[in-house]
Amino acid sequence: MKKMYRMFFALLILALVAMACRTQATSDPTAANLFVVVGNSAYQFAGNGDGDNLLLDQFSKEKGVQLFVQVANDREMREWREKMVTGQSGAPDVLIVDDSLDADGLQKVKLIASHKVGVAIRSDIVNSLALQGNVLSYADFVSLMKSGAISVVASNAMAGSASREFFFSTMAWCSGTDAANLTADIVRLDSVKPCGKAVYDQIKSTNGSNEALDLVYNAALSGEVTGYNTVVTFDSDLLGDNGLNAKLMKQGKPVFYFFYFREATAQANVAIGTRDLGGEMAKNDLANALISYLIDENSLEGKAQNAINLAGFTEGSAALVGHNDSAFKAEWGVASNPFGVQVVNAPISAVADRALEVYRDMYKRTKITKACIDVSPSMLQNPKMDIMVGSNQFSVYKIQALDRAVLKITDPAWLQANRIVPGPSDVFEYYFFSTMTSDLVVSSYGTDTQPAGQYINSLIGPWDENHPEDWNRSVVETKLYENLNGFQSNGTEMFDCGTKLLEQIKANYNSEVDYIIVILTDGENMNHSILAGDFYQNWKAFGHSNITVIGIAFGTDGVSINKDYTAQFNGTTFNGDNDQGLIDAFKAILGN
Repeated sequence: MKKMYRMFFALLILALVAMACRTQATSDPTAANLFVVVGNSAYQFAGNGDGDNLLLDQFSKEKGVQLFVQVANDREMREWREKMVTGQSGAPDVLIVDDSLDADGLQKVKLIASHKVGVAIRSDIVNSLALQGNVLSYADFVSLMKSGAISVVASNAMAGSASREFFFSTMAWCSGTDAANLTADIVRLDSVKPCGKAVYDQIKSTNGSNEALDLVYNAALSGEVTGYNTVVTFDSDLLGDNGLNAKLMKQGKPVFYFFYFREATAQANVAIGTRDLGGEMAKNDLANALISYLIDENSLEGKAQNAINLAGFTEGSAALVGHNDSAFKAEWGVASNPFGVQVVNAPISAVADRALEVYRDMYKRTKITKACIDVSPSMLQNPKMDIMVGSNQFSVYKIQALDRAVLKITDPAWLQANRIVPGPSDVFEYYFFSTMTSDLVVSSYGTDTQPAGQYINSLIGPWDENHPEDWNRSVVETKLYENLNGFQSNGTEMFDCGTKLLEQIKANYNSEVDYIIVILTDGENMNHSILAGDFYQNWKAFGHSNITVIGIAFGTDGVSINKDYTAQFNGTTFNGDNDQGLIDAFKAILGN
């Protein structure tokens, strides 16, 4: 019986999450009998079922109750858990997390499934390298990265569940210690650091698992040789009709092949837990019933069969119940028990948190960010733009919105509150542009960010949250002229600025650093000698995927730096008219 339980552990998640994107018996969480949030990686298992056989839908029908189901990414899951643990209003009743470490503090926690972490390499790269099997040694992985054969992206270990587990498996390999017995002191050892750096200095980090998967997906669509072709992820993220490979197959593009690490493959346990339901007897009883339903050994076989069907697998490409212990795609390398692999589990939550602090200080790749700040005439004159300051809306000049944004993202308290923590070696440089690009205006290092924001505010401000009308254009123009060697605001030549900063990067290029060029602007490039296409071709010709371009738009959608344009540089564009846009932008820039 125990063997059967293990047999369907990995399968259960397929059915469990297929319901997440389909099953919403009500569109109002407050009107539901139970509010359930499901992790985003588990969502990748979802099939195209019509709802008749989905587990939560089945449970809802059997019990005659209404469920509200929402899918959340890593960051959102932690925010939901925080609400549940602290008893905040609007919190879900039930959380189904991708990694049991994220169930810390929840009630009634039960493990219901598992998935493993490795690297997914695009199949055309696998074929060109003649890689065999679905197991890779760490030494070979590092060698492939250093040779440039694979270009790897991963979520920051503090932001994504899969990358967090990958950090533990990497430290287990580097230290020769079982991951479950890791401590912060072991991770910090001088003897371990060179090994860890050999891995992490070659990996581009993003703010979350979705962003990492999006980078390899977009690179596969574009066919760009400078794009990322390898991602650290759960094996589950390849599977199902909403998984990475199904999306690529629909576009006629090469799929990804999964490799487990021979010496240490981390396994995460999917877990279910509840908030403190206290005296809410009806919800408490229903939550207990749901947990029992999902882990009931007597019904596992039927649920596992549903999982295979719902995931869209056919008899020829997936193991059937009773014939193997996993629904998998052998041609994609995915297996529940890969041969010749040492599976490791994470340390306990408290130890994991301390180890991740060491990751932030020692292994997170250095980021050098160069920001182009638009101070052209259109930024200093009508039409104004609307911004949200808390619950208040203000109509301000675009340069004021930009000034406020810089003050926010250089405020240590704001950064800490939003869990945006620069690494100790991170550098942030600011340049102004109009018809010309200024020399370096100011820079910040590590967490000492505030002086840079205050200096920029002294030039283009002041900004007063309560009285934004206290601002004078002529005073700002005079300060720019006097402080920046006769700098004048006459036009918008953003790609002159971008090109200048790209040339700086070329001159001092380091493959072990992530470079980000950020363009903060209200609109359209006015330079007819350096066009958007010229800037892109210059970047492409340099041929290094660790240089990203990100846009932050003020007052427009960023005509010349819209999302389609910045996506070519492995970047994206955000709106600077609200705090959430700024949070998302600087999490993307600093990688948490």
